Amino acid sequence: MDSYERFRRAAVDRDIPADEVEKFIDQLRFEILLGSTEPGEEVVGQSGGLPRLPVGAEWPSSR
Repeated sequence: MDSYERFRRAAVDRDIPADEVEKFIDQLRFEILLGSTEPGEEVVGQSGGLPRLPVGAEWPSSR
């Protein structure tokens, strides 16, 4: 049984209408792919470290 079927069964077991479950499942993505970039390629996200801020932007502060 895959992730979609487990989700489907759990939703139906909670009395969520099957047609609504199917509409929601059409939008689900249980996989996230990560990779590295080559010099000059656009970075669309990062994991770990400090994020880059726009030039001239100050770090957020609660003070």
